[in-house]
Amino acid sequence: MRNHYGLTNSARNYREIVKDRYLGIDDDVREIFFNLPPEDLEMVFRAYGRKYGEGKKRFAKQTFKKWKSGIVQMSGKISERLVVFLPPYLKFENKYDLVKKLWINSQPQTFFELSITPEQGFEEVVELIAKTIKEKLETNISESLKERLNWLCQNNAKKAEELLKKVFEKEGEIILKSVSRELRDISEYIRTEKDVNIIGVKEIKIANSTIIVNLKRAKKFWRFLMGDNSSNNLPDKTSVDQQIDQIDKNISVLEEGIKSLTPEQKNKLFEEIVKLKFKVQESKIDIDISREKLELIVEVVRKLPEDVLFRYIAKSTHKTPYGDTEIIAKKGCFTTFAIIISTFSLLLAVMVILFAGSAG
Repeated sequence: MRNHYGLTNSARNYREIVKDRYLGIDDDVREIFFNLPPEDLEMVFRAYGRKYGEGKKRFAKQTFKKWKSGIVQMSGKISERLVVFLPPYLKFENKYDLVKKLWINSQPQTFFELSITPEQGFEEVVELIAKTIKEKLETNISESLKERLNWLCQNNAKKAEELLKKVFEKEGEIILKSVSRELRDISEYIRTEKDVNIIGVKEIKIANSTIIVNLKRAKKFWRFLMGDNSSNNLPDKTSVDQQIDQIDKNISVLEEGIKSLTPEQKNKLFEEIVKLKFKVQESKIDIDISREKLELIVEVVRKLPEDVLFRYIAKSTHKTPYGDTEIIAKKGCFTTFAIIISTFSLLLAVMVILFAGSAG
């Protein structure tokens, strides 16, 4: 049976197989193919004819515009041919992006969730982020995939993987220091705020891994034990800011240690360096915005009237490239009121039982 794109169900299923087999880069390869300059496209068609035959070349040329417009959907078999065949004819920047997607999608998907307080757990979060980044850097594109895609073994693809790992290492530093600073700000607010109960939820995305950090006030007994030294495990604010600035300075020397780069490879590396520098500045802005939202929501909730019957709950979310930050601010005595009612009801019940007993 054919669908409205002219593909049988088995052909459509094979297209999904291709997507899984090549970790989703088939979409990217098709998009690059559809947007090749005319002279490059003609060169690719000639090479395609030499490899797969003149008949398949004619079919590809005749169907190209229909594929590009979406009138006809490219079959999984032809998509697979493109994934295997096309990349060696592409520019380095295209290969770099394909290798990057393959590398990221080769990473195991992991999920961690931690609950910490300003008094304890901060080091555990930092260690987990650092460990996750290290594990990502140690992961390579699988050998089985390299066997299917011979172009991954060519010098350009190897150089692309080398460059993207160095870029990712710097990006990991930005994530680690930015998250440290943001968690420090939230922790300090939680520790010092008396009138409003603050809960912070920080999402951290690193390649295919997600870390959720729930940050809230410690129980009164623990705070009593820790006393005024509860912030000793938090990094110094100025020190973290200086470390973020140092990352920015070190990015420019990323090219050092990478030998024999072609002009095209150097251009791509320079582009990635510019992106990293932008991410450093963006992370500083995100830290400031997150802090301002935290201050604003606490100030608003703090000014709300005390009400024994109600608890006020306000939420604020700030989205960043490396995960969202949610702040929850609570004020009110609903829980206390519920305990009073429960206790009163219990006493009343005991009195009724005693009265009934004495009356009997």
